[in-house]
Amino acid sequence: MNECEECGSELPNESKFCPECGAKNLTPQASLNDQEDDEGGGCLFITVGLAIISLVGGVIYFFLASPSQEEAWNDAQETNTKASYSLYLEQHPDGENKSIARSKIKKFTNVERVKSALDDYDFKKAKNDTRIKAFHAYVTKYPNGRHIQAAYKGAWKSAQRQNSSAAYDAFLAKFPASEYRAVANSRAITIYKARAAESLNKVTKSQNDIRNVKVKAAKQKREAAQRASSKKTGCYSGDCSTSPMTRVFEDGGYYKGEIDINTGEPDGQGYRSFADGSSYEGGFRQWEYHGLGRREYSDGTSYTGGWKGNKRHGKGHYNLKNGTFFEENYTNGEIFGPGKSFYPDGGYKKGVYVKGKLNGSGTRVWADGDRFTGNYKNGEWHGKGRYIWADGSMYIGDYKGDRRNGVGKYYDTNGELSYYGNTIDNEKVDEGNGKLWSKIADIGSRVRKATKEKRRRRRKKGLF
Repeated sequence: MNECEECGSELPNESKFCPECGAKNLTPQASLNDQEDDEGGGCLFITVGLAIISLVGGVIYFFLASPSQEEAWNDAQETNTKASYSLYLEQHPDGENKSIARSKIKKFTNVERVKSALDDYDFKKAKNDTRIKAFHAYVTKYPNGRHIQAAYKGAWKSAQRQNSSAAYDAFLAKFPASEYRAVANSRAITIYKARAAESLNKVTKSQNDIRNVKVKAAKQKREAAQRASSKKTGCYSGDCSTSPMTRVFEDGGYYKGEIDINTGEPDGQGYRSFADGSSYEGGFRQWEYHGLGRREYSDGTSYTGGWKGNKRHGKGHYNLKNGTFFEENYTNGEIFGPGKSFYPDGGYKKGVYVKGKLNGSGTRVWADGDRFTGNYKNGEWHGKGRYIWADGSMYIGDYKGDRRNGVGKYYDTNGELSYYGNTIDNEKVDEGNGKLWSKIADIGSRVRKATKEKRRRRRKKGLF
């Protein structure tokens, strides 16, 4: 029960007027109920208002933010990807171009399946081939392929199987940013240093040989002088018509060995000493060096190998005064064919020689681990080449006159491409233009591929 605010009489809970004095009374309960009614009405009003605002906002967003069907379709065609057509269907599931969009998506899906199948086939082909260049061909063709990491590992295993400096260098050149590059460079340097030690041993042996030749030459020179002063010439043994025989010359030099009994001239194995202390021992034919023989010069240098008509001919070893040691092939006195040079510092060089100079593919290695592999012309670096420093940094590009000249790529010690551009006399001249050269190279690569594909199709059709 509640009380009247005017007279204090008791009021029923639902009564708004006092039965005793007739005054209007808003009891606390009534007031509370009214208040709740008022609040309920206000909440309802707010809820309805928010709903209307959301609806209007959604409509506005739909018309302003969502592209029209025509715009969405134009965007999809311009982009022309599976994702763009899927977005069109998402925005306009019942659009008038839905059938075309679904057909496009199906086509892209089929193309992706074909590409995946070709990707798998080419990787399997490279895996069966096992060579580094086969894996590199796969990576070049599929830079984002499904088996990129497996291709890297396959190339690395191939290098490990060969376990040669050439294989590790080839791996570094083909996969400069590989995670195995540091190990590959380290192993290559280890092998190079082992070869450098072998080279140094050959040079040391060559230097010892040079000292012995010098001592021998000095002794022979003294003996030749004594013979010349004695004025005794002609035959010391034999009658110069029987074989073997010894014949002394006016300058103190002499020949001792086999002769042709019909002509009296040297023929076969013999020894020829000269007045200056130099000598030759080996095959003779009518006073000319012929066959295998060794020529020792008065300055200590020497050549051991094939001879023909007094000229070096065939395989031979040649020692220079400073200890440089050559293993080369000769033709009529000039170096032709494969050859190797070993230097006093432990470095070495190998390649193909033409008329005494390197021409074509060759390699030069220094004792500290630096090495060059590439094309030579008249003994100089010329054309495409690769230079790897001992720390693993690398240059791949054009050379001319023993220097970096032309377009090339520089890689840092981590295998990251640091510069791609033009170089003149070992100096970079297009700093910052690497992207431009990269685009040019990419365009050139695509043109070459398109031309190759065009020729292949023409051959298939029998056009040429």
